[in-house]
Amino acid sequence: MSRDPYARPGWLRFGVIGPVLALLVVIGLLVANLTEDSSDSPDEISQSTSPTVTPERPADAEIIEGRGYSYALPDEWTDQTEALRTEGGLPTTDTGAVWGDDLDDLLANVIVQLGDTTDETDLESLRSTWEAGLASGDHARTEVPATSIGGYDAIGVRLEESNARGKRVASTAYLVVVDEQTYTIVLSTPPSYEDDALAAFTTILDSWAWA
Repeated sequence: MSRDPYARPGWLRFGVIGPVLALLVVIGLLVANLTEDSSDSPDEISQSTSPTVTPERPADAEIIEGRGYSYALPDEWTDQTEALRTEGGLPTTDTGAVWGDDLDDLLANVIVQLGDTTDETDLESLRSTWEAGLASGDHARTEVPATSIGGYDAIGVRLEESNARGKRVASTAYLVVVDEQTYTIVLSTPPSYEDDALAAFTTILDSWAWA
């Protein structure tokens, strides 16, 4: 499965991944709108099988449900899935949330996109192709420690670059494979908000459940 690249003028676009994980992931999909205040060799990771994990979800949390998964939103985060698909010009977004009330005044965003199916269980063997599709051009890349999302192993990477407004944007992305379906989960935020955004991202990932 392959998808044509697209872009909204003035917004950042990243390339299409190759045949293994053919998906379009816009790492800083709304980085042109992200706001700031005036200050400006790894171990082999393989897919888990049939994990049993109880997600951490406050009773009053808003729940977002995607294709094959669900997660809870922290306080001050809102479900903007439809807005991302329409106003955001990103129709292939499966689900998306922002730290803020809308797309015009956000401090961070999380998006989830589905890629191709694969029978590969060694996530590290998928890394180079996956990372190549996350971003193009000159980006600072750093591998982040492997983690578990809803009981399934995930590999990650952090990227940092400048957006269309010249502001720095930090993105942390994870790749996970569940029942042969690839999922990419991405947080993007200005570095000045990164600590708080990552804390919220951890809360989201801790609440994750697979269908």
